[in-house]
Amino acid sequence: MPNIRELPGDERKLHQDATGSSAASSEAQGEALRSLERKLQEQAAQIETLTEELKSLSYSVSHDLRASIRHIQGFIGIVLEDHGNQIPPETRGYLERIAEGASDLHRLVEGVLEVTHIAQQTMELQITDLGKLVREIIDGIIETLPADRHIEWNVQNLPQVECDPEMMKVLMAHLISNAFQFTRLKPRSAVTIGATVINGGVCLYVKDNGIGFDPKYADKFFGVFQRLHADQGFTGMGVGLATAQQIVRRHGGRIWYHAAPGQGACFYFTLRAHR
Repeated sequence: MPNIRELPGDERKLHQDATGSSAASSEAQGEALRSLERKLQEQAAQIETLTEELKSLSYSVSHDLRASIRHIQGFIGIVLEDHGNQIPPETRGYLERIAEGASDLHRLVEGVLEVTHIAQQTMELQITDLGKLVREIIDGIIETLPADRHIEWNVQNLPQVECDPEMMKVLMAHLISNAFQFTRLKPRSAVTIGATVINGGVCLYVKDNGIGFDPKYADKFFGVFQRLHADQGFTGMGVGLATAQQIVRRHGGRIWYHAAPGQGACFYFTLRAHR
């Protein structure tokens, strides 16, 4: 039987230290993984709770609040129609302002519902022809175009992308409608929709020659109910860009802009290109 050499004392101590250190390191790694797993479980539970609260809020807004708004609009309409000639002009003016406020509130509620719907909606990814989708949106705008509006539409060759077609149509409709609205003070409006390849994906953009906006308000661009031109007679409830951002994020992309007062605006967003 061969002799088994015992390790000298100093080598034996180093071996024991190394073995102990390795075991301690493995235990520390295991504890770190268990801690991370607990945090992920807690976050998942919080997300589930928030989702349920959002669904509950959406239901209340959709049914209870909208019903109350309809009652206000309906009864004011009855009063104005049946007794309008008997109401003093000043009082009639108050009622008309209440009716306008109720209409604004209705649009705000619809905007909230759109944002929450996008957040909850299950995505159905399909290969989508963006060129066809954009043309449908533009055709819808042209059908209702006032006689005094002249718009130059510049639609470049747009790619096919993998996206949720319904969400993408909402996104493009918001960006194109914004460009259409904020160019109405121009003698001749110009809107360009194009695309370029960026980092293996595709970057879409919607550019206009409208009134633009001051970049110092950048923190407000994608917030709900943020209206940058409310004092200039432009309609809208300030939910379009919030919805657009929500959709882009759900597709794993990002959205940003370039703009300056009086020099138009250009909104960009990224998507994965179909290969």
